[in-house]
Amino acid sequence: MLFHGIQKPPMNGASMYRLALATICAVIVGCGVASQPESIKTVAAFEVPLQSKADREEFLSVLRAAAEVEGMHVDAESDTDLGSEGAVSPNFKMTMKAAVWRGSTDDEAVASAMDQFDHLGQVWLVFSRGDSRGVPNNPARGDRRSNQ
Repeated sequence: MLFHGIQKPPMNGASMYRLALATICAVIVGCGVASQPESIKTVAAFEVPLQSKADREEFLSVLRAAAEVEGMHVDAESDTDLGSEGAVSPNFKMTMKAAVWRGSTDDEAVASAMDQFDHLGQVWLVFSRGDSRGVPNNPARGDRRSNQ
């Protein structure tokens, strides 16, 4: 190949490999760890033994009632969906997968409740710090805070 009067030898497989490796290394060096918002940091976690379907349904009922008082809602996977995920791989097996959300369009995850394949029936209820800016006062819980 002639480039401004200089003859360049064609790239062989080893040269291509070194070029690809150098490019990948340059990209990796340019990447860093993205900082996570404070609002998603875990502030509390509780293990709740829920061995039966009745236990899980009662737990979700209490969780939904508590969330509703705070102006939030709970989304939970159905038994059918959980079974489908568990059929893909034993590592995906769960008996509960639920989240408490602020906002009608799932604006902010406030808490989650789930178990995993290696501790079925031992559900972890995990709370995030959250971001309460702009959250309206809720007279149902006796909230007298200002919205500043």
